[in-house]
Amino acid sequence: MKWGLATGKKQIGQLFTDFGGLIKHILHDYAAFNWIMTGTDTFAVEGTSAGQHMDGSWRAGVTHAGRWCDVFEIRDFLIQRCFIYLDPDYAGLDTARYPWLSAGGRDASKPMG
Repeated sequence: MKWGLATGKKQIGQLFTDFGGLIKHILHDYAAFNWIMTGTDTFAVEGTSAGQHMDGSWRAGVTHAGRWCDVFEIRDFLIQRCFIYLDPDYAGLDTARYPWLSAGGRDASKPMG
């Protein structure tokens, strides 16, 4: 599911409702978060996750999915902007655009490297 841009509380709520309905369970590796501070009002956090999507399971480093990055802008102690970068194709089914996920390409169930 490629959701797009959500603006305001109502759209953000709908984004998490739509996306959350596809996830059976998820676990973030909090101890390995990488915090990137760029000043007093902007920061990013990189992380990894593992879990069960309605289309299959994933684990960062084992499958293509599970790596993400969030970028925040803070003003007056409130989040003004948050961009979440991740590939929502957890099960590797988008083989029409990414042929290396198919059986003819790299085996998505095996780690890269």
